[in-house]
This record gives sequence, C-alpha cells and structure tokens, in this order.
Amino acid sequence: MNSLGNKGITLIEIILAAAVSMTVMLSVAIFLSTGNKSYNEAKKELNLQAESQILMNQICDSILEANYIEDYNLAKQQCVLYQINEDTSLIKDKKILWYDGQANLYCFKEEKATFEPNEECLMARHVKAINIENDGSLVTVSLTLNQGNREYQVENKVRLRNKLVELNS
Repeated sequence: MNSLGNKGITLIEIILAAAVSMTVMLSVAIFLSTGNKSYNEAKKELNLQAESQILMNQICDSILEANYIEDYNLAKQQCVLYQINEDTSLIKDKKILWYDGQANLYCFKEEKATFEPNEECLMARHVKAINIENDGSLVTVSLTLNQGNREYQVENKVRLRNKLVELNS
C-alpha cells in the first residue's frame, strides 16, 4: 500500500503559530500603548511649562510698563497695575490681574463695578496660586500651575525700569 504523504498543516501547528503571533502582537501593543502614555504625559508637562512661561512673560511685561503697583491683595485675590502721569493727576492705563480661585487668571483693562470673567479677559487656566510682591524697584512674581497630577512652579524677579510714582492719598 502506498501511504499518503502528510502534506499540509496540522491543527497543532496552527495553534502554535497563532499563539506565537498573538504573543508578538500583544508585545507590540503593550510597547505602543506605553510609548503613547509616556508621550501624552510629556506633552502635558510641556504644555504646562509653556503656558506658565507665556503667563509669566505677560505679567512681567505689564509690570515693566507700570509705574505704580498695588500690593497683591489676598482677600480680593488681585493686583492692580497703573500707568500714571508724573503729576499723579491722570491714570493713563490700569490693569487688574484677578485670580478667581478656581484655576483661572484674568486681566481686566478697566475698572468696572463687577468683574465679568470671559474668554477675552482670560490670561491663563490651570493656575493654582499666584503671588506678586513689590519691594520698591524689585517685583517678585510667583506662579503655581496645576493640570491633572502635574504641578509646575515658576518664580521671576522683575527690576522696574520706570520710576514708581508716589501717590499722596
């Protein structure tokens, strides 16, 4: 009798090939998901650092333009920056930096009876804390931004270029 040649794939070979390919695909999937998670975390931190740097630059520019700075008021959670004529009779510009206590910092260019926070006045989101200390010709700005489990702190000292005006109240 002529025996038939065993040409083809057996069920065991198919099961082994499927197991090996599933192991390879699972390893690739884990590798890709880990890389994606690391990328997203790094992107969040980079966005937080960029937002804090932009915010710090905006605040420092406003401080450099001012010639009278009210100390940061913790009760009102605001700092008022003025540009006043040398004779102190006319306020050229007034900016109010206001922290709403809910992670948003606003900049109002004119004083109103009530603040109406909107997207136009919004300077930054994710603000956890802000402090502005005026020591004469040196102003220290401290910011803490928080997004998810990421927290970023930055501090900057600004030496004023305009002579501060003294108001006679």
